[in-house]
Amino acid sequence: MASPNTSFTTGAVYTAAQANNFPFGLCSTVTSTSTQSIGGGSFQDITSLTTSVTLVNGRYYLAIASITVGNPGSATAGLNFKCLFGATDVGTQGYNQRNDAAQVATFQGIYFFQATSSGAVTVKMQGQAYAQATSLSVAFSNHRLTVIDLGTA
Repeated sequence: MASPNTSFTTGAVYTAAQANNFPFGLCSTVTSTSTQSIGGGSFQDITSLTTSVTLVNGRYYLAIASITVGNPGSATAGLNFKCLFGATDVGTQGYNQRNDAAQVATFQGIYFFQATSSGAVTVKMQGQAYAQATSLSVAFSNHRLTVIDLGTA
């Protein structure tokens, strides 16, 4: 298939194959205003940060998560965040807050994925408390998960 990065010259024909390689842009975005506590142990789905998108085999996708986290005041508290495209873990990132007083901060995660098949898939964020925290309050305010189609290589 032709690359979208082809240099066009005078008289060149712009093809459907080239057009289909360009990014499709925004696939889905969801926001949440609910609050949830995330405990230690296994990963838990983060309420309302789940969306469905239709993937195209071979295309690249970007998921961007913005999660507001409230530390209840433990000396070291943090969360592991995981992004799933269907059953595929496309990345786990740790987020740590070191302080002795309650604090609120925002985690930003960027996840890159190449589809190996076509069809609808659920994209979601999960969380897991770690370190000295037995649970953390995940306070959702302006909390978002966005999925973008980046096109082909």
